[in-house]
Amino acid sequence: MTSGQIPFIVGVIREKEKSLLEQDEYTRLIDDITSGNARSVLTDTAYGLHLAGDLTPAQALDARLYEEFSWLVNELGANHPAMIYIAARYDALHIANALIDYQAGKEMASAKTRLGLLSAELLTSTIWRNHGWEDVPAPWRTFMQEQRDATQSDDWSRKQVLEAVGEQYLEVLKGAGKSKLMKSLTALTQERTELEKEIRPDSLPTDLVAYEKEWDEKVLTEVRKHRFEPDTIDAIVAWWYALAIEVKTIRLLLLSIGGKTNKETLTNLTRSLYRSWI
Repeated sequence: MTSGQIPFIVGVIREKEKSLLEQDEYTRLIDDITSGNARSVLTDTAYGLHLAGDLTPAQALDARLYEEFSWLVNELGANHPAMIYIAARYDALHIANALIDYQAGKEMASAKTRLGLLSAELLTSTIWRNHGWEDVPAPWRTFMQEQRDATQSDDWSRKQVLEAVGEQYLEVLKGAGKSKLMKSLTALTQERTELEKEIRPDSLPTDLVAYEKEWDEKVLTEVRKHRFEPDTIDAIVAWWYALAIEVKTIRLLLLSIGGKTNKETLTNLTRSLYRSWI
């Protein structure tokens, strides 16, 4: 990909932004959730295309996010630093699960999500069969090889591998994220990681929902700063994070279907809109 393609991608994203949910759609979604149904509202949004089949609303969220992720991979290329950065959190999850499965003697890796650059097939090929390492993004390759060997150690533990993957995740973010926005997001990730290392079961935040929302709002504050940049990679990264937080928010709302959650509580689950400066 050449730098000249970035303005084109950003131009497409300007149109895609119009499909993000507006406040009235969230209001109607909350109304329908309290009555036990969210499908009708989502049908009239960008998620409706995926609801046209037999997918549930939750599955439609996954399908939309995967569609946009695949589009970015196609436009930027899997080896683009921004793509490695965006995929890092999903790849870290896949690697940790694969190493745990491998050490437990399972026959292959199982993917929790289709997002990321490391598919279950590639993880199985590399970790189980020691083949195909050239297809693993460079920032993860040596780490995965070392951790694969470490699974044979007598002192190997699940806790140990999760900590190692978490540390490498931060290193991948630092190595791939050289732009202004990506550096800001990495700083937030590191800040949260260090904070949560100090949290113990007896010192958990009083309101975990509010705690999670607080960090999402910090991310939104950073990404909004780069929304209108016409020719930088940060405008592309900003779009991805805005969409990912929208999907996360809708997913949280959908979890309340069938429950007794009131409208006020559901409203408090929503995040500020990406296209708003509030």
